[in-house]
Amino acid sequence: MTEKRNAVLFVDDEQHILTAIRRATIDEPFDALFAGSGATALQAFEEREISVIVTDMRMPVMDGLTLLKTIREKYPATVRVVLSGYTQLSQVLSSINQGEIFQFIPKPWKMEEELLWTVRRAVERYNIETERNVLQASLAKKNAAYVHILQEMSQKLANERRDISGFKNISRWTLNFWEERLSGCLIASAGKANEVEEQFRWVEKIQNAYMDILPTVFEIKEFQQLAAEIRLASAGRVQFLDGSDPKMLLGGCHDFARMLFKTLLELHAADSGEAAAVTALNRPQDGGGKGAVVFESSPSPAMQERQLTLEVAYSLLDTLGQPYGFVLLPQTENGRIAKVRVGWQLQPQKEMSPGVST
Repeated sequence: MTEKRNAVLFVDDEQHILTAIRRATIDEPFDALFAGSGATALQAFEEREISVIVTDMRMPVMDGLTLLKTIREKYPATVRVVLSGYTQLSQVLSSINQGEIFQFIPKPWKMEEELLWTVRRAVERYNIETERNVLQASLAKKNAAYVHILQEMSQKLANERRDISGFKNISRWTLNFWEERLSGCLIASAGKANEVEEQFRWVEKIQNAYMDILPTVFEIKEFQQLAAEIRLASAGRVQFLDGSDPKMLLGGCHDFARMLFKTLLELHAADSGEAAAVTALNRPQDGGGKGAVVFESSPSPAMQERQLTLEVAYSLLDTLGQPYGFVLLPQTENGRIAKVRVGWQLQPQKEMSPGVST
C-alpha cells in the first residue's frame, strides 16, 4: 500500500519566487503545490488535503492575511507559514494573531537553512497533530464502547439481582405456604382436602410459568407495541383503553407481564368455560413522571366460589411481581373477592440507563 504523501502549498504572486521554490523542493519527501493568488490557493484546498501552506503577505485582490484567516476557519488543521518581505511589526503581529501562523520568514531568506527547514518542521507538526487526533478519536470510540459494555453489565447485574430477589421471595412464600397447608391438611375434612390440592396445583403452575421466563430481560418498547404483544399472548383478552401517547417508550421486564396476565386469565376462567378478561383502567400519562397502568379483572362465578384458591394465587403472583413493578390488590364485595386490580409501574425512557437496547 502506497503511503500517503503530505502536500505543501506555496502561494506568491511573483512567478520567479515560485520557480525557485519549485526547483528547491524537487527531492523533498512531500508534494509541492503552487498558486499565484489567494483564489487559486483556495481552489487547491478543495481538490486535495493540504498539510502546510506557505504564503506571501502582499498580493493583489486577496492578501496573505485574508487568505490565512480563511484557511484557519475552513481548514484549521493546516499548518500556516508566512513568507514575506513586508516586515512591519504591526503586520507581523496581525498575521500571527489573526492567522495563527506557525512561522514568519522575512525576505530575503535562505532556501535550505530557513525555508526548507521551516517547511519540514511544519510538515512534522502536521503529522504529529493528525496522529494525535486519530489516536484521540480512537480512544474516544473505545471509551464509548467500554462505557456501553459497563452499562450492559450493570443492567445484567440489575436483572440478576431482580431474579435473585424473585427466587428468595418465592422460596420464602412456598415454605410458609407448605407449612400452613400441610398443618391444615392434618385437620381438614375430606371436602377441604380437594380445595387444598387445587391450591397446590396453582402454586406449581405459577411457579413453573415463572421459571420458564427466567432469566428476565429489561426491554424498552413503545407502549402500543407492548400492548399488542400482551393482547396476542392473551388471545385478545387483555384490553387497553385509549389514552396517552401510544409511542411513549417504556421499560420493564415485559416477559413477566405476559406471564402474569396469561396466568391470571387462566385462573379466572378455570373450570368455568367462560373467557375471562383484563381491562386497563388507565394508562401512563405523558411527561417526565413514572408511568403506571392499572388493570382490572374479575374471576368467573365458578372461581369466586373458591376464595382460598384465589387468595393463594393472588398472594404468590403479588410476591413474584413486586421486583418487576407489579402489585395485585384484591377487591372485595360482601366479604368476598369479586375482582382484582393489577398495578404496573413502568419507567419512562429518560430514566433508563444509556445503551440499553430493545
